[in-house]
Amino acid sequence: MVIRSKAGSTFVYELNGCRLTDHLVNGTWVTVKVEPLPA
Repeated sequence: MVIRSKAGSTFVYELNGCRLTDHLVNGTWVTVKVEPLPA
């Protein structure tokens, strides 16, 4: 896993060739967006 950034309640990282964006909701990280990385 390659961590891109973590600012406040947003956490962006890479997993299995995708970029995932998580948000902290009531103490739980919830994935709100999954984007395929460019080849």
